[in-house]
Amino acid sequence: MGGICGWVDASGSTDPAITGRMAQALARFDQTEVRVATAQSCGIGCAGWPATSGLVQQDGLTLAVLGHPRWMPSRAAQPIEAFSAELLRAYARSGVDALKSIGGDFALVLFDGKRARTILAIDRMGVRSLVYEQVEAQLLFGSTADALAEHPRASSSIDPQAIYDYVYFHMVPGPVTARKNQRRLLPGEFLTFEGGSVKLARFWSMRFAERDDESFDKLRTEFRDALSAATARAMGSARTGAFLSGGTDSSTICGMIGANSEEPAHTYSIGFDAAGYDEMEYARIAAQHFKTDHHEYYVTPDDVVNALPRIA
Repeated sequence: MGGICGWVDASGSTDPAITGRMAQALARFDQTEVRVATAQSCGIGCAGWPATSGLVQQDGLTLAVLGHPRWMPSRAAQPIEAFSAELLRAYARSGVDALKSIGGDFALVLFDGKRARTILAIDRMGVRSLVYEQVEAQLLFGSTADALAEHPRASSSIDPQAIYDYVYFHMVPGPVTARKNQRRLLPGEFLTFEGGSVKLARFWSMRFAERDDESFDKLRTEFRDALSAATARAMGSARTGAFLSGGTDSSTICGMIGANSEEPAHTYSIGFDAAGYDEMEYARIAAQHFKTDHHEYYVTPDDVVNALPRIA
């Protein structure tokens, strides 16, 4: 799973053991590498595969990055070490404005020891997450609530309104979380913790401007080109597969994977032997149309029974 975590104390104290426990919580379900860095008044932990997580200290700055960040508008994703070094240089030049040029999926925390400033940020679409809590002069943060819970001052009280929201909406709408005093960053949002105060701002906001002066054919071509480029960027050089339900979204992505690859797209569909719930027929139509290397599996009641102990 992996993630980033840590805590900052404006009064200047840190305890590496606490940061280590928080980081271990992020690696609980796999064997990812765990790293911990301590600076004045700050402890940051990072757990994840080296290809998707990094932790560096340089010139009074401590930076942890998770995900697949890339520089906008069109540059491909870099190795995490190269991106981290370039981000530190960009921050030294332009401060938090450096965030405006980052795309891809990511979560990051940057501690500026010279200014006693901490910055948390997540990507524009909210693919990655960061949960945080301010306890007096301390800021606690982590990719998951489990990591936060390892800090002795983290909240343990459940928010009854969040439980109601979960039952009613099937989710807890952000920035609220299930715990009373914990919040999470919204997509394209960053947090600055300085002088014991938290400030929230946005480095990117989605804008929609309807264009009524362009022809349908031109917009159609532009949309297909953008979708193809986005799919190719997400694929990278790795062997790529996709879930295929036969609906518009998954069928389109599977078609784009095939168009951007020298071999057929690998597609995977799950079926249910129950009238009204099985979409396999539509998945097969899409697989045949795009000539994918198609794989099917029908879930049985026994599969569910066998899975329950593993889920628990």
